[in-house]
Amino acid sequence: MKKHIALIVAIILLMVLTSCGSDSYEIDLPDGADDDMYEAERTTITLGIIELYQSHERQYGMRYVPQFNAENERYYIEVVNYLPENLVRLRTEMVAGRGPDILYCLYYEHGIFAPMMNLGMLVDLNAFIDADPDISRDDFFQNILDGKQNPDGSLQIVANRFSIDTLISVGEVVDSPELFTADKFHNLLRNAFELGIDYPLGELMSGSEFVISNLMFVDLGIIDFDVGVSNFQSQAFYDLLEIASLLPEEIVIEPDFSFYRLMTIGEQLFSTTTIFAPLTIARHETILGDFTILGYPSDEGGIHGASLSSVFGINASSNHQDAAWSFVRKYFLPSDSPMDVGRIPLRIDAFDELVRDTMRMSWYTRDGGINIPIRGLTVRGATKLRELVESISFVSKFDLTIMNMVMEELTPFMVGTRSAEETARIIQSRVQIYLHEHN
Repeated sequence: MKKHIALIVAIILLMVLTSCGSDSYEIDLPDGADDDMYEAERTTITLGIIELYQSHERQYGMRYVPQFNAENERYYIEVVNYLPENLVRLRTEMVAGRGPDILYCLYYEHGIFAPMMNLGMLVDLNAFIDADPDISRDDFFQNILDGKQNPDGSLQIVANRFSIDTLISVGEVVDSPELFTADKFHNLLRNAFELGIDYPLGELMSGSEFVISNLMFVDLGIIDFDVGVSNFQSQAFYDLLEIASLLPEEIVIEPDFSFYRLMTIGEQLFSTTTIFAPLTIARHETILGDFTILGYPSDEGGIHGASLSSVFGINASSNHQDAAWSFVRKYFLPSDSPMDVGRIPLRIDAFDELVRDTMRMSWYTRDGGINIPIRGLTVRGATKLRELVESISFVSKFDLTIMNMVMEELTPFMVGTRSAEETARIIQSRVQIYLHEHN
């Protein structure tokens, strides 16, 4: 589990976005009395911040709390933190028709949100978006927004930022991303080992972690979260296991490790990468030159996935849903959408502005113990990113419990004490039971 959490933390790089504010009144009262009196006259609504990794990223969920409390004359937001040990309390409160008016989490975690959505505990935000005079569904990348819609078309959670998970290469390793199938990838890995390339996917990618990345970030038809059905005894999963068997059992962390250096000298053919922002593309362009975004291998060729960041939902039991939306909407307005260089904005205009800013930027990055000057994003890089964003058809439904189950059962397979068939059978049984209990 520690290894898996370390993987997630490494994948999800965290940025700080904070805002501050204060109330000021001219009534001559003892210190603090003016705030207390004004707060007492307003209705309190609660913002529940789900903090799985106790990160300072929770500050982003509080970004507009001071502003809201300073400007709103009817409502006052009180923040309630839910750490991992408090999640049972959160579920109990929601089932009992209580819980916070607003829910916020750094990223979408299916094990937390799915039970709430399945039981109708979160409101359909489409109604609020459609009724908002300043926000339209057309303001957003529709394919990303639709990726979190339920089968009935309702939208119970929404996020204003996302990242893209994919696989990249340099040179002409693959003729076309459309031809990047599991069989093709498997053959390329075998050829690489025969040529003496020990880590074609890099020293930081073990076989187990490659399987986890595929399950987490792309849709291979192995888990259908919408209907609660898994299919680990499928060819797609056996293909993953076959590829995993070629990769190292454990990762190797060397001092001053640099996948950029290994890729430029031909000792690493592929790299899994999370595109957090246009900055990521600019960095790859500067150091790697002409790189190719392949995607993860599948029967349809290379595919990519999006992971949501800064996720909001509104409690269906709240008596103050309009007030809750008046807070949540601040994160989706064109004027208030924060230009966070650490994530890709869901708003199209904010995305375009961030791309333009990145094209004008120049900065340094540290890689392998060396400071490297990075040029601004090129027109070609900007086009490549836009096309990539618009090609996304899958939004990650990452479930930490399932990932831990899979990681645990992959260990015997990776050390050679369990067959692929037995591994798939055990994982299928455990995951299907879990899905049945949570759907």
